[in-house]
Amino acid sequence: MSNSPNVRVSRWAYMAPLMLGSILAISAASLFVLGWFGGKAKGERVLIQVSSECSELWGERITARGNSVGLGDPEMSIDGSVVNYVATLPGNDDDRQTMPALLTQTGLFEVFKANEHGTGTEGEALASSEDVVDVALSLDARGHPYVDLELQPHAAVRMQGEVKQMLYFLDGQEVDRWLGLVPFEGTTIRLQPRSVSKRENMRHAVDWNIVLRDGPAPCPVNSMEVKSLAP
Repeated sequence: MSNSPNVRVSRWAYMAPLMLGSILAISAASLFVLGWFGGKAKGERVLIQVSSECSELWGERITARGNSVGLGDPEMSIDGSVVNYVATLPGNDDDRQTMPALLTQTGLFEVFKANEHGTGTEGEALASSEDVVDVALSLDARGHPYVDLELQPHAAVRMQGEVKQMLYFLDGQEVDRWLGLVPFEGTTIRLQPRSVSKRENMRHAVDWNIVLRDGPAPCPVNSMEVKSLAP
């Protein structure tokens, strides 16, 4: 029996699963947004007015986020300290609350060591938004969405070493945690929504990706108002 010839596997073969995973994540996010909006933004047309000390920067941030979620026919203008953002909402019952909140969310990310009971934090933040260098939305092998945050190496070092439980916060609300069963390694934090609803999990993951990729808000929002416009 003759020996089988050596088979050289292309490096693209090794990369294929990773590439497929990225494509599936993008497709899933796109399909989710289309499903969220019913294929097209068809809800109420509103004027969202945001007052701050850095209106030009907020105007850019709100426009970028609105484009990311596909709000219909957006128009943006700035009048002194006020950003005037006009757009058509998706058409869901909670749009008037969720959409303005997403557009103006602070987006401050922080990691803390948990106390011995895992119910609160201990000490100073181990990492924060300033340490994040990349944000990526993807899916795991079961099709569940998650968001990966790549950290500066010096920040990741603070999370490594001893076995410890760590809590991940977005704007002061715990969104996930490192259980501390083994030491943290590498430089990537994974945030995975854990609702029983896959649709809700995708919505959270998409929102986190949008909010975190631009970093925290340029300055505080002093006030926000939503006004209905004639169709």
